Amino acid sequence: MIGAVINALCMFVHIGLVNWLNYKELPPEIQPHLARRILIIIAFSFFGLFSFYSLWNTFN
Repeated sequence: MIGAVINALCMFVHIGLVNWLNYKELPPEIQPHLARRILIIIAFSFFGLFSFYSLWNTFN
């Protein structure tokens, strides 16, 4: 079970950092389009919720 918690947290951080890096460092011409931005936000939200759920179940 602890592996799922660590994986969820790692993916949450990874997607957030990649998303931030895409918008801070890439020129506007090669930044992800709106559809891809929406998918990244959905994935970030999913892993954030999954991380919280996993931590809640692990430590309760």
